[in-house]
Amino acid sequence: MAVLAILTPSYLPDLPHFTELHASVRRYTADDVVHHVLVPNRDFAAFSQIDSPKLRVHPEDENLPSTFISTYGFASLLRHIPRMSKLPRITAVNLARPWPPVRGWILQQILKLDAASRIDADVVLIIDSDVVLIRPIDVSDFLRDGTVRFYRLPGGIGAEMSEHHLWHRTAARLLGLATHESDSVTDYITSFVPWDPRIVRKVQRRVEDTTTSDWQSAVARELRFSEYFLYGVFVDHLGTPEERSFTSSSTLCHSHWGSAPLDKTGADRFLESIGADDVAIHIQSRSDTPADIRRYIVTAAADS
Repeated sequence: MAVLAILTPSYLPDLPHFTELHASVRRYTADDVVHHVLVPNRDFAAFSQIDSPKLRVHPEDENLPSTFISTYGFASLLRHIPRMSKLPRITAVNLARPWPPVRGWILQQILKLDAASRIDADVVLIIDSDVVLIRPIDVSDFLRDGTVRFYRLPGGIGAEMSEHHLWHRTAARLLGLATHESDSVTDYITSFVPWDPRIVRKVQRRVEDTTTSDWQSAVARELRFSEYFLYGVFVDHLGTPEERSFTSSSTLCHSHWGSAPLDKTGADRFLESIGADDVAIHIQSRSDTPADIRRYIVTAAADS
């Protein structure tokens, strides 16, 4: 039988949201589905307190290349020094290529790519901590005739989304592909993304062939990078017809993005717009939506 695994990068400030997510995983997935969470070493004990047979907690050292040295303690000290608090969050140094140092956002993506390639499953479903399942999911939702569902939204990145265009160009360069300037490009980013571990390993090998470097070092030296664009651009331009045969522009997850908190009126509008094919909801943690409003949405959306 095909195997589904779930992968979530998280850290201590997101523990309440992650706990809620994992409770929904226990409720809406089969007994054989394992939920893997990647956390900084310092947060391992806190996440390990969640008592669940379906949970595997992985400290970042487990997936960190041997040449990467954590600088978290030193960086924490710097943030308490005036004028240093606004510096980029540097969390590691790659001894094989010390400059530039590895930023936290980049390191998380390296760990995610590494873990997804190692998990023994047919489908690795990557879910953000602030997502909650609201309906049952099964491996068959993400696998058709041996092909993992591929999310792509043509024209989803407009001209005003300059950062996303940089991510697209970085992915193309790492994969050895030519780039063409355009006002819009395909979007591959959502908070609920199924990946094929076999394709992830192909992506890693392609980056190594293109850059003549180990893929972790190649990614670590980038300042603008998205793992979702790397995977998506690879499948779109280098994948086989079979690997693109199960493609969809539906995220299966209804999201509230941005920094504006939801109030009761906004919550009701959010609930009314949940699609028939949505199996999860996402209320971005940075929106600072009040806990009671979030709980109202999750309770009302469950099995709706």
